[in-house]
Amino acid sequence: MSLRQKDELDAFLSSIPDFQIDDRIGVLFSRLPASRDVKPHEYDAKLSFWTPTLQKYTERLQQFRVTVSSLQRDFTVRGLVPTVFPGLLHALCDRGAALRVSELQRLALANKVPSIGGWLWSNLVSKPVSYSWKSLLGFGSSAGTLSDDAEEFVLLAPLRKVTDQLYRELCLQCVHATDSVISLSVVERALEKQHSISTKDLFLPVFQLAIDGKAKLIEFENGDRGIKICRPGEGSITEVTEDDRSLLRLKHALDRQQKQLDFIGARIKTLMLKIHALLKENRRSHARRLLQQKKTLDGFVEKREMALHNLQQVLDAIDHAHTQAEILTAYEAGAQSLRSATAAVSLDQVDKVWDELEEVMDDQHALDDALTATLQVDAVDDSILEHELEALIRDQVAATTLPPAVAVSPTASPISTAAAAAAPAAASTASSKKESEEDRAMADLEKSFASLMSLPTPPSHEVTSPTPVPLSDY
Repeated sequence: MSLRQKDELDAFLSSIPDFQIDDRIGVLFSRLPASRDVKPHEYDAKLSFWTPTLQKYTERLQQFRVTVSSLQRDFTVRGLVPTVFPGLLHALCDRGAALRVSELQRLALANKVPSIGGWLWSNLVSKPVSYSWKSLLGFGSSAGTLSDDAEEFVLLAPLRKVTDQLYRELCLQCVHATDSVISLSVVERALEKQHSISTKDLFLPVFQLAIDGKAKLIEFENGDRGIKICRPGEGSITEVTEDDRSLLRLKHALDRQQKQLDFIGARIKTLMLKIHALLKENRRSHARRLLQQKKTLDGFVEKREMALHNLQQVLDAIDHAHTQAEILTAYEAGAQSLRSATAAVSLDQVDKVWDELEEVMDDQHALDDALTATLQVDAVDDSILEHELEALIRDQVAATTLPPAVAVSPTASPISTAAAAAAPAAASTASSKKESEEDRAMADLEKSFASLMSLPTPPSHEVTSPTPVPLSDY
């Protein structure tokens, strides 16, 4: 166990309140009843406590494989060694919460695709070889049965959680048609983004993908391994073809070339550091030999980069070909769908519907014109209207232009005076209250002037202007 895992374990054990009570910890660490029928309450209580506890323990330490001995070592508290785990792990297996690693491997390999026929298939399943999937899970070539304390188990709930995250990450990388075939190096990089899983546990999520039907395992005789996942949108994973295996070989070649470039690049950096150190010590001859080695490695880098470029071009061409095939398939499906959609429509039917539509639109326009027409009333003679309008205009002008004091002509007759007095009275019916009062006052004033006009006219006296005197007389 690493130092980080040790710190995580101490913090995890300290966070469990039941481990701080002596009576409680004694009950939890005691042996699980052999059957639920013996002590059902104690049996259920221990399973209810230990099932989520072990799941949190697995997720926190990123340690998916557990054994009886490893659990007893990690959960030893204040010198108390738990004896509950032998029966607990088997009970979890019976309930489907845990699975033996050997059983997980067997179920996954049932979906594995052989590379060179039935002979290799039977050997890979029946014989653990050094480069097989079994060896990566810890089953080496040495025979022998595992003891109960050393038998490995995996808790399925944390494993499925990591498996789902891995599958989502791999699906995000499936941009091209060839991205469904994935080398294990890509899987390892995807897991390292969120989980610090050891190389030994790396294949547990891969095996779970195969069991869930989301991936198929592929292995070659030289030990190269990979998977083919079910792409997003596909109902189920398709069978692995020879093209898929060839594509996986190409991707493995790309990975190897990249690893070689990284290794040579690290060697070049180391040589440059040594060359600078030798030059500081004035050891020119030794530095020259190292510089020659660097030049040789630079040539290797150039060749590897050219090979990597060529391999990448081949992979891009394959991606382009698959994309063109998908586009052609989409065109064919679209053409078939369009043909089916337009099969029930003919030109005669379109013309008929269009004529009916134009007829309906004409009726609609006629209805709109009828509803928006101006209503007609009884006609009135225009001369009568003009005469009445002119009278109203005269009354309005007279009301607005009449001065406060009206000078009555001496020659005005009583009849004209009476008519003048009647005019303000007629206009008062259309004016405001203030204007009516002014008109009445004006009428009274005009009556007064009319009475004065009835008196006899006085004789007129003609006044002559004096004759101007010339200035010379002065």
